[in-house]
Amino acid sequence: MTGSRPNPPPTNPAPALSLSRTVKSSMPWGLISSLFTLYVLIGLVLSVSAPPYWVWVPAILGTGMLAVGLTQPLTVHQSPSQVGLLVYLGGLMLVVPLAVAVNYVGGDQSFDNIRFAIALVSLVILTLLAVLLTAAAAIVTARTAAQLMRTADYQRSLSVLLITCFLGILLGGLAGFLILMLTAGA
Repeated sequence: MTGSRPNPPPTNPAPALSLSRTVKSSMPWGLISSLFTLYVLIGLVLSVSAPPYWVWVPAILGTGMLAVGLTQPLTVHQSPSQVGLLVYLGGLMLVVPLAVAVNYVGGDQSFDNIRFAIALVSLVILTLLAVLLTAAAAIVTARTAAQLMRTADYQRSLSVLLITCFLGILLGGLAGFLILMLTAGA
């Protein structure tokens, strides 16, 4: 024989590896729940401060435009500026009602006892809150749309986004109106 010996068996065999796979969900539930929470907060802001009812119309339209604009896949015949216009208009239509609503906070107080500087600073802070809330909604909507477009087709992605946004704003609005009714009765 030419001398090749078989290797002796190892004295300490390695443990057998588990071949079980973890099933990863195709839905980005963390992002969807974050988006839902943001729109519940938007609905609360639109209802708790008791602004005029007309603020709901542009807020709902802006929510839909923002979701459609951020979900729309770019095709060869479509420029990014067309999609961007829908997103900008949706963001504007969402931020204006939020700014109106947050500036109704404390609207039953008299301006006789408030200094001008304090009123101006509170106006700026509340308006920035509306802008930040809209920006957060746009960012989370974009991230959720991108994740959904990787795992589902356009129709399903858009449906999930629209249902999440509209249910969130509806639930937040109903909760805000209930809070108003309970505090008015007390």
